[in-house]
Amino acid sequence: MIENIIDSNNGEWKENRYLGVGIKRMIAMSGKQNEIRQRIMENMNREEIEVKDVEVVNEEINIEI
Repeated sequence: MIENIIDSNNGEWKENRYLGVGIKRMIAMSGKQNEIRQRIMENMNREEIEVKDVEVVNEEINIEI
């Protein structure tokens, strides 16, 4: 579920058009680590998935749940 949310873009989920991080597009833009972290946290909160921490280093993302 988490991978699907991170991989999808806003508007791809019929049930919730605001769900989706669009990670592929965001990684292509350098210097967006804080924005990526924030969007992942927001999307997980929308789906009531408790996330303790998100670490973004280059193209690697570690999510602690």
